[in-house]
Amino acid sequence: MVELKWYGDKKKKDINEGTIKALLRSSDLVMSASILLAPVDTGNLRGSIVKAVDNSKLEAIVSTNIEYAPSVEFGMRSRPNYPKQPFMRPALNDNIDKIKKIFISEESKAVDK
Repeated sequence: MVELKWYGDKKKKDINEGTIKALLRSSDLVMSASILLAPVDTGNLRGSIVKAVDNSKLEAIVSTNIEYAPSVEFGMRSRPNYPKQPFMRPALNDNIDKIKKIFISEESKAVDK
């Protein structure tokens, strides 16, 4: 007689936990990179960069609440001499390969549990 066991629910939970670990590691990486790339005048911009991970949505956000951050990132049309100084987009884009490796690693560990 052959007995079949269903481990799907446990595997879903394990993979979900692996994804959350990958989100935490990836958002740490992007947050650290954006802090290093942010231009410094007073240090307020660098000090305002934070991350948030929503486990239920499997979503990570790295952000700042400084009102002038978009002007630093994208420049200002009204002030052509105000240069673009991107720090958030490069922090993500320059680390895409590392982020992919993080997800592959964490989810592989979760599957192999």
